[in-house]
Amino acid sequence: LPLRPLPAHNNQHQNIHLGGDESLASSSTSSSSPSSSSSSSRDEAKLSSIKQVFVDAWNGYSKYCYGHDELKPLSRGCSNWVHMGLTLIDALDSLYIMGLTSEFEKAVDWVASSLETDKNAKVSFFESTIRVTGGLLSAYELSKASSSSSSSSSSSSSSASK
Repeated sequence: LPLRPLPAHNNQHQNIHLGGDESLASSSTSSSSPSSSSSSSRDEAKLSSIKQVFVDAWNGYSKYCYGHDELKPLSRGCSNWVHMGLTLIDALDSLYIMGLTSEFEKAVDWVASSLETDKNAKVSFFESTIRVTGGLLSAYELSKASSSSSSSSSSSSSSASK
């Protein structure tokens, strides 16, 4: 089946705040000239739409079920069938890639302080492998690569100044 396109957003300026210093702004496109409708601007619009959908979903999860496995969006209830904060862990890499730094750090703090892996309980091997192990490994690898590149660039600049 083909993928459905994302619904068009209104053309008004919107800011979505995540409680930190990040905001997602989608600016009006109705006044853009035909020459500015290049593939690059269309890609930027797609990226902005994707990020906005993610932020909206993350805000709902954060408000109603932070640290639980899943949000039930209609009832605003929580589901805990693995009891490991599946959505939070699964979203770590997306938070990082999208530049939502304070939300990423808050989620990492939750993992460090609240994730319990020593329970004697039946869990889905598949879900715990792809969502928990995969989420933790990808977040670690992404953040490690960023911190090592920034520390190596700072060490090379300090050694160059000697």
